[in-house]
Order: sequence, then structure tokens, then C-alpha cells
Amino acid sequence: MNLDKYSIIILQVGSNDLSNIAPSRFRRELMSFARFLQEKHCIQKIVLMEILHRVHTRKYRMKHTVRQYNQAVDAANGLLTTACRARAYMSFWQHRRLHLRRLVARDGVHLNEAAMPRYWRSVKGAILGAMRT
Repeated sequence: MNLDKYSIIILQVGSNDLSNIAPSRFRRELMSFARFLQEKHCIQKIVLMEILHRVHTRKYRMKHTVRQYNQAVDAANGLLTTACRARAYMSFWQHRRLHLRRLVARDGVHLNEAAMPRYWRSVKGAILGAMRT
């Protein structure tokens, strides 16, 4: 895929990674990837999307409890917010109105069908916000 034609990249990543690695390592690896995108492909703006909590997970094996996982999510989101503030070509986008239990699918991990219009509006907001900066 030729990324050189894009000026904005939206990254919604990390939820599976945080099941296995520490938030600080996740931040380092994601920031390294973002730097690669910016330097190699001249991406003008990279938007990191907030990682959402999980409600439960029976289907997906994790080495931590859901509570511990959600604490790692909070830590990672905090680290990413701070890291993005220090880089003019990056921003961190917090989803609004996607944190309700009723918007989570039965697997406890993914958003359900009712949540998807909200999610897409949030992504649209992130793109429009990146276009303004």
C-alpha cells in the first residue's frame, strides 16, 4: 500500500497489545511506528485514537484480569496523550459517548452494531480535527 498519498493517518490500535505488554513499552513501540510513518511517508498528521476499556472477556485469553487490563488501558492512554502533546504532527483523540456498557458486544471486547454510528462519528471528528491543525 502506498501511504505517500495520505496526509492524515488515524490509528485505532493497541487493545490486543496491552493484553501482553506493559503500557510504557506499548507507547514506545507505537511512537516509533508513528515516527516511521511521519519520516518515511511524510504523513502530515497522525491521530492516535483512545483505547477503550473491556467489559469482560471469556472468549479472549489474557494473562491479566479485566480490571488490570483496564488499568493498563488508562495508563497507556495517559502516556499517549502526553507523548502526542510533545509532537506537532500528532494528536490524541478521546472518544465521546462510547464508554457505555450497552454499546459493548456480547464478547465484552468489541463495540456492538448500535455503537458503530457513534464510533464512525467519532472517527469523522478526529479527521476533521486533524484537518484544522
